Amino acid sequence: MEILIVRDDSEGRQSIIDIALDAGFLSENIRATASEAESLAIMRSFVPDMAVVDPHLTKDERFENGLNVIRKALQFNRQCIALCVTLRGERELGVRAFQAGAKDYVDLSWPRINGWELLRQKLQVWKGVLESREVQGSQAHQDPL
Repeated sequence: MEILIVRDDSEGRQSIIDIALDAGFLSENIRATASEAESLAIMRSFVPDMAVVDPHLTKDERFENGLNVIRKALQFNRQCIALCVTLRGERELGVRAFQAGAKDYVDLSWPRINGWELLRQKLQVWKGVLESREVQGSQAHQDPL
């Protein structure tokens, strides 16, 4: 299971990598980038099964270029599970993320919630979905005799 993590700040990116490892993803299956351009370049040779993407990959909040990464990941793999992860706390941003093709949205700034723990739990759940897809795919190709 290949996972792409896209976040512009290195500390946040490393935190998500650590959470993905804790959720059971293998380090050799994780790619992490800081920009839309870097992500698109990597996806030419690395097709993610899951993408965890910050929607704002620049300091200018008018640009939601992370949503472009979600759209492109889905072009490379229609079954890619994309999660939008932000610190900005905007419900409308969640709507735009879902419109771009995200399957989930995590706002790390929600009060009274440990957003990083919530992200870990969501990664575990979506990893289970990916694993069940693999099992179903292998069963479909088994010889019935």
